[in-house]
Amino acid sequence: MTTYEAGMKLLRGRYTAYTPDFAAQARKAGAYGNTPKVGAVIEFYSNSKGRIGHTGIVTSCELSNGLWKVETVEGNSSPGIFTTDGGCVAPHKYEFLPSQVGGTNRINGFLYPDFCAETCGAGQFVSMARSQIGYCEKASNDQLDEYKANPGKANYTKYNAWAKECGWGYQPAEWCATFVSWVAYMACRTAHDYEPGWVKQEDGSWMYRKDGDFVRDAWVYDGGRWYVFDGAGRMITGWFRADKDWFFLADDGGMCSSQWVVDGDHQYYLTHSGEMARSAYVKSTKPFGNVWLYYWVNEKGEYEKKWDTAFPHLDIYQLAY
Repeated sequence: MTTYEAGMKLLRGRYTAYTPDFAAQARKAGAYGNTPKVGAVIEFYSNSKGRIGHTGIVTSCELSNGLWKVETVEGNSSPGIFTTDGGCVAPHKYEFLPSQVGGTNRINGFLYPDFCAETCGAGQFVSMARSQIGYCEKASNDQLDEYKANPGKANYTKYNAWAKECGWGYQPAEWCATFVSWVAYMACRTAHDYEPGWVKQEDGSWMYRKDGDFVRDAWVYDGGRWYVFDGAGRMITGWFRADKDWFFLADDGGMCSSQWVVDGDHQYYLTHSGEMARSAYVKSTKPFGNVWLYYWVNEKGEYEKKWDTAFPHLDIYQLAY
């Protein structure tokens, strides 16, 4: 999964400039509800449009004496007043009863993002949203990255520019939904860029983040040992086959090498590069008296004690090391 894909996974579907899409894709994913949560995407109903017409990100929430107190960050808004066309990124506060959420109430519901190791955490999503407070809509495409420069009401923003560059958005355009999409992408990119290394999953498995994505179907060298990951990015333990070679990964995932392992009723030898020795001799690590013993492993890699010998046929068979 790329960082771009992670942002879409976070939003339960895809990026969008059309506000109702968030609710629609969240409902399909079973991730839309009436209870505010930190990091949720809040959807506002518009009576004039007859549909969801505005959106933002919940940055804090508290239920006190049966009343919800919620803080948000919203794009295309204005400080202190509720508006769907305010021209900047602004924080807001709301108080409402649980019964005042849903349908044609001002607050229609909440999309619950997929916060996980592949995307980002709720704190990172909220932090990215808060970092944009004060950004002003522009009069033109000039100075899009500046917070205060070139202010205007023409719906030019860096969020729309990003969406257009990605091939699904427009510039200029209304931008509250595009703002949420951009925040999702940037939060995931930040999480992937600055937190490389091991990530433990809820099921107890391990993944390894590198260069902004999780390693999949590949080996990783970390801390002096080799590890391998499956197509889902999970660390593999036990036997692993690559082409025609077999490898054995210990319980902690590290590749075994230059050693014997016991599996069931058989012993197997892993060479210095990790692959299982087959149809070969393995020399003992110390002599018995003045004699070195050579152990035979068959075509399946199984050690066969009856063929222990001091006189191996090295002109015919290989010596594994």
